[in-house]
Amino acid sequence: QMCDQPPPSSSAYAGSCGKRPSCRKPKRIGIVGCGFTGTSAFYQLVSDYSVKEIFIFEKSGIFGPGYAWNTTEREDFLVNNTNSTLCLAPGNLMAFYNWMTQCQNQDVDKDSHVSRSRFGEFLVDSFKSTRTIAAIKGVNVTLIPKEVVDVREETKECGETTSHIVTMKDGGGEEVIVVDAVLITTGRSPYEEHFFPVSSPPPSSPPSPSHSSPVYIPDHVNVPRETFDSLPLDATVHILGSSLSAFDVVNGLFSPSTSCEFVRDEQTGKLQFVPGNNNRRVVLCSRSGRLKKVGGVKAMDIKINHFTEENVRKMYEESANGLTLEDLGALIKGDIKDNNAEHFVDFNEILDPYAGCGSIEEVTKRAAEIMERDVEKAVTGKNFMMDLMNKCAFVGLLVAEEGYLAGVEEQRYRDEFETLVLSFFAAAPILTGERLRALFKAGRIQVIKGVKNVAYSPDSHFTIHHAFGEETAHFLVNTSGSVSRQVSSPIQPPLFRGLHERGVLKGHSRAVGKEGGEEGKRIEMKGAAIDMKTMKVKGAKTIYMVNMLVWGPTFFSSSAFLMSFFVQRALRDLYG
Repeated sequence: QMCDQPPPSSSAYAGSCGKRPSCRKPKRIGIVGCGFTGTSAFYQLVSDYSVKEIFIFEKSGIFGPGYAWNTTEREDFLVNNTNSTLCLAPGNLMAFYNWMTQCQNQDVDKDSHVSRSRFGEFLVDSFKSTRTIAAIKGVNVTLIPKEVVDVREETKECGETTSHIVTMKDGGGEEVIVVDAVLITTGRSPYEEHFFPVSSPPPSSPPSPSHSSPVYIPDHVNVPRETFDSLPLDATVHILGSSLSAFDVVNGLFSPSTSCEFVRDEQTGKLQFVPGNNNRRVVLCSRSGRLKKVGGVKAMDIKINHFTEENVRKMYEESANGLTLEDLGALIKGDIKDNNAEHFVDFNEILDPYAGCGSIEEVTKRAAEIMERDVEKAVTGKNFMMDLMNKCAFVGLLVAEEGYLAGVEEQRYRDEFETLVLSFFAAAPILTGERLRALFKAGRIQVIKGVKNVAYSPDSHFTIHHAFGEETAHFLVNTSGSVSRQVSSPIQPPLFRGLHERGVLKGHSRAVGKEGGEEGKRIEMKGAAIDMKTMKVKGAKTIYMVNMLVWGPTFFSSSAFLMSFFVQRALRDLYG
């Protein structure tokens, strides 16, 4: 959850690092994108700062939930964060839980997971409430249901810089709104780059009654409920990706509306799959085949003596070329030993879960065994590695934001270990894990690793090329990507594409060794060049960015707490 402790005291977490050049406090603020992060920015602005006018842009026209948290989503799609960690401001992690218990009179467990649509309802209510507070405080709020296509900075003769936010008029031509500063908080986007692009895919459409044509669903978010429900009950559905989004689709394919159910066995306490008329099967297809870990119900009492801010900084200062992954690994192993937890950790399985597997059947069998162990650890409160990773989360962010890893080591982390680490940080809800375990036991899930590409064949099927050969698919759901983190990608939305082409928005890059050391070749990476101390786009004066493009200069950024924390950091810098 990455929110069970305060951030480190380092300067990287100090919030503001300087005053605005002008003594005039910003009065007119623009917020581009109004899903969770935009709503957090709106709330914190109105609540804590002397803003006078706010312009909020949201292409979907749905202010609050935005694109990703639509209230019409399926109830089967769960939030991966627990109820007690979903906040709009980092000072109150219990905001969503309090809303459900106090405003909705619901009896819910603070450590459970609810549907994404329920959190969307919270965002709708939060947005409306913030508008009311703004009205009471005399803050003028203008909602603009249009896509922002450009942001231009202009500096006046007096030295004051403003941002010019550009949208397109319905009849053509530009419409410009001038603000003192802009926060770009857009997250998910319909301009999508999938890890496994499908060559010449058929148009996305609901399944036909005869199901004679292949069905391609390019994105599960905001897909009408009937799209999944209308798939045949004997269908084999191939899902590209093995992330939480893929797990959401699995939940939807085996929802109560399909006549199946999950029943808890009275003797073992485990969920059992009762199929009813549902004879569907699912094939999870991804590069690594690695499945998400399962979040526990109660954290273990873990002492951190080695992987601390002080130790990491000292090691960095004493290093010649920056830290290596082995340096960090040694610290983590030290904490494992101090907690007498060696028996909880199987490094061979963590590093290479499918070692020795030579077929799809062997991979699936291993995945089922790992899921069984992961669920048991979560249920019994012995989820040591999960709890250790969460304890170390903020020091990990410090390593990223201060550039403690040598550039070549950061690239190595991205290429070889990021998926592993995210399997812990972006863990599955325990209920989802229990359902997956039951489906594995019932033989309803298969796992394919080493996916290379996907092609749509003229004879009306998809061909998935993987480590063990080829797989033919008739029903294909693509959950492998929703946001491109490659700034230079030509499929970026017009706003990012334009900022990049003008040299305003650059890609994140690192020196080969220590930052600030000998000048030489830099390593280009995913994410944007953002000053993480202020959240400003590097080189800009009035453009702040808090979205998934910070997942580059920092290691992980999709939790509600972290995004609200980054918003707070930006506003503290903006208002000095």
